[in-house]
Amino acid sequence: MDEIERLKRELSHPEIRRRLKAIEDLAFLKTPQAIFLLLETLASEANTVIREKIIEEILKIGKGVVPYILEMLKVEKEVVKGLETRKIEKPVIRIFCQLLAKLEAKESEDILIELLKDDDPLIKTSACEALGNLKSKKAIENIFPLLYDINFWVRTCACSALGEIGDSKAVPHLLEKLQDESHWVRSAACEALGKIGDKKASEELAYLSLYDESEIVREAAIKALTMIGETFISPYLNALMSDDLNKRFKAMEILIKEGKVVLYPLLSLLNNPSNVLKTCICEILGKIGDERAIEGLANLFKEKDINVQMAAVNALANIKSEKTCSYLLNLLSSPNPTIADLAKKALIKLSEKSINILLTELTRIKEEEKKIKIIEILGDIKNKESIGILLKTCKERSPLVRFHSALALSKIVALPPIEKRKEIIEEMVKLLKDDSFFVRSAALEVLGILRADEVFEEVIKMLGDPETSVKRKAVWAISEIGGKRAVDILKKAINSEESPVKIEVINSLIKLKDKEALPLLKKIARPWPFSKEDSEVKKAAKEGIQILKNL
Repeated sequence: MDEIERLKRELSHPEIRRRLKAIEDLAFLKTPQAIFLLLETLASEANTVIREKIIEEILKIGKGVVPYILEMLKVEKEVVKGLETRKIEKPVIRIFCQLLAKLEAKESEDILIELLKDDDPLIKTSACEALGNLKSKKAIENIFPLLYDINFWVRTCACSALGEIGDSKAVPHLLEKLQDESHWVRSAACEALGKIGDKKASEELAYLSLYDESEIVREAAIKALTMIGETFISPYLNALMSDDLNKRFKAMEILIKEGKVVLYPLLSLLNNPSNVLKTCICEILGKIGDERAIEGLANLFKEKDINVQMAAVNALANIKSEKTCSYLLNLLSSPNPTIADLAKKALIKLSEKSINILLTELTRIKEEEKKIKIIEILGDIKNKESIGILLKTCKERSPLVRFHSALALSKIVALPPIEKRKEIIEEMVKLLKDDSFFVRSAALEVLGILRADEVFEEVIKMLGDPETSVKRKAVWAISEIGGKRAVDILKKAINSEESPVKIEVINSLIKLKDKEALPLLKKIARPWPFSKEDSEVKKAAKEGIQILKNL
């Protein structure tokens, strides 16, 4: 007893460290006097740190504290001899109720059920929460009256408790509460029905998900439908086919949130005669992104309505699967250019999933148009695994295939680190001698991006190419390689007789920040008859002068 008295004094010590130590010592004793003293302190203590420490130690003691908590919960509490007798304060009742639930104290059901009849809403809600956490089927009939309490929070807690208990006996009462005036009660009823999982609630929940005025309730209804695992599609059909876009988008948003539970009902609607409905269903299935929808969507490629076909392709673009890529690959040969283009964009979007299928297909096919599309896709995906096969297609007989192969490589090598640099440069130097000027131009693009200083002389030679566009690209490539050599070469190239080449040279000198080019630019920018350059060349020179002066 002396030890209890000492620890009682320590609990009032101004130094918090000593108070925390006293709590630990009392919990270690585990005597009735020590436990009651902890509970009494918990009931009267205002300091949050102290209260949390007491709760922590009580939970460590375990179920041995349950009889003492029950004693404290009686209307008039008497503690063991030597401690004060006092009436418990109502705010702490919630803590005691929560402790009983955490300790899984089934023996507390009777006293908690008795507390449900208290006049104080706080006591009713505290007991309700505890009985819900205890999953007390014994309490169900006693909780039902609270669903009609005048206090909205009591009604809300009653719904939540019934959901935690999970007995289907509560379903009719909870369905009634879906019409409650308080959105908090309606929301709690939705969540409770979701936890119980009774499919009878699906239709009403679907209606609420669309039409309840409260976003909180709509979200709760969607969550509940997901938990139940079944959705009535019928409430959404009219909205999906409505001319009112707001209604249509709202229904689509809900079905997307419900996710995979609506998958099969949605797939069944792909056979509906309404093209508007099929288009909406495609978008929803795409957003859900489940592989099980692939075949159903692919079947829509046979539809006559172009909007349905487009919706199916766009939906597949969101389903990350190699199986999706196989279907989309076939569409690259579609006679409808819109569909073929959409399939191309979808394969780019699927990137890593499509790369292996695209590489395999590229080695197999002979059709030039489809081959070019695959090459373009590989360039847009920018996967370095493509470099080897693109170097091979740079050798193909078709100039268009060679051109697109070089162009694709230019996109891939723009992202460091660069693999197979030496092989790429060697192949591009060969393409500088290609009969097709646009192939030569694409090769220069690659060499410029790689800043291929090791073949600088080969690039310089291209300034003598018969095609203006190739000469312009050679100027650009030289400026990308950079350095003093590049500046000197560009200053000579400005004497070209072709205005587009001159403009490219001026822009390149500006890019290289060559202030020494100012006198040359000033000479070009002079008025006629002192300078007989084209107006566009003079304009470029004047702009360059301003930029270089401001450096």
